[in-house]
Amino acid sequence: MEKLLPHILLTLFICSCNPEAEITPPEFEQFSTCKLEIYVHECPTIHCEQELPLEEFQIELYRTQQNAMDGTDLLSTGKTNEEGIVSFPVLDCQTLFIKINTEDFGTYIGSENLAINSSNNFHNVRFIDGFVYNENDSSSLKQETISLIQPQVGQQSTYRYHQNHQHISYTPLEYTDLELKVTIVDQLDANSFLVTEEIDSFEIMISFWSYPETSIVKNIWTISEDSLHIQSPDMGPTQSFIWHLNEEKYTAEESGSFSLIRPSENRIDMTTDDQELYDWSWSGTGFAEDYNLFGHLFDNLIVNHMGYTGTDGPLKLRFYNQEHGLVRSFDIFRVVDCRRLGLIWC
Repeated sequence: MEKLLPHILLTLFICSCNPEAEITPPEFEQFSTCKLEIYVHECPTIHCEQELPLEEFQIELYRTQQNAMDGTDLLSTGKTNEEGIVSFPVLDCQTLFIKINTEDFGTYIGSENLAINSSNNFHNVRFIDGFVYNENDSSSLKQETISLIQPQVGQQSTYRYHQNHQHISYTPLEYTDLELKVTIVDQLDANSFLVTEEIDSFEIMISFWSYPETSIVKNIWTISEDSLHIQSPDMGPTQSFIWHLNEEKYTAEESGSFSLIRPSENRIDMTTDDQELYDWSWSGTGFAEDYNLFGHLFDNLIVNHMGYTGTDGPLKLRFYNQEHGLVRSFDIFRVVDCRRLGLIWC
């Protein structure tokens, strides 16, 4: 046993002095060409609960962004199939620019870096109803102001305020500095939107009959093919500055319902002066001719004409169309000395 010990120690010593074996890293397969697959789809809303593949969309590939913008030196082109997919199986492994020119969504230009060590590369293009691309890959609202045809989150309309005891007109002589911003802040389902109204001051407002008593109100706007329905989101009183709704003062306005069908009767002439502005004899839906306001021509106007004179209330007029939403709204009061008080948003 004693004779074996030096041999064992020597063996251990010799083993411990052997250099460690070198680890060779795995070799990646190098691809001389790359494959690119592009998926193009449409979303009805920004939440994109449902993706709709877009078929027969023309896809163009360019080497530089400037080439894509100019439409020069086209590298390759193809069309999407019924699944919204187009494949380019043999491409140089480099950064390419993808261009899709559309009628409804503008022109999309985005880039994709084709990885050398990847046999397949994917690029996703999403088109959202109401949004457009402007030769980039970041979409923006097609219409900035609120639309009742194609409402979208982010649309905002700004209104100015006028009030006068003596002069009431469809074209006020002057406006106050008061502004009201109305914004679509969320989409709740296919037809319902959460809308905020925010006023910057209460100091000059004198109509506690028609207006909310808080600077910010929220409502749900439900838009169908033939009507707009406005209601409080928390089952509380429905209140709105621009639509002149205050359920606490007028219980008949528990929710605001406005027709989106333009009638052919009950015409209101918006060229009249303040002596002929209103007619207290009827309530319902009417129409108005084209109207120019702040240099913009509004057509296809619908008029909601509601009188509350039986309860010493106002005559309420709302002028709107589907393309631009509310254009003007009025409250007109008869007071004791027969003067008229006009309260106008436009």
